[in-house]
Amino acid sequence: MKNRLAIQRIYWIKPKVQIVEEIKDIDVALNLQEEYLAENPSGKGRVFKKQELIAEVIYELRIFQDNKRGKDKPVVMGKIKRVDNINRPWGIEQYTLHLQDNRKLDFVCVDYNPDCEIVSDKGFYL
Repeated sequence: MKNRLAIQRIYWIKPKVQIVEEIKDIDVALNLQEEYLAENPSGKGRVFKKQELIAEVIYELRIFQDNKRGKDKPVVMGKIKRVDNINRPWGIEQYTLHLQDNRKLDFVCVDYNPDCEIVSDKGFYL
């Protein structure tokens, strides 16, 4: 059985509104304190592994931005759920999510049973 790390993340949505969220199944602890929820995109998209279409999905993402330290790339966390009938398990490879608004995001699954919990600090691109 795999050992799993549970951590807590504290972030601010607006001044004086604090949310504490427990994150499970993340092997690397991310320091997300003092980061602001910048965006919360959701919708239908496609996941690719290089040029190969892997899945049609529904995604719900949380994008955290740290403006205080000048960090230019956001940290993205969220969940991707398959909506196609392909019964192909998620792996540990890097995938690319094509969002509804034409942005792309490279990510890895940190938990994939059956939905894919994602973490990315790669930033969006077109």
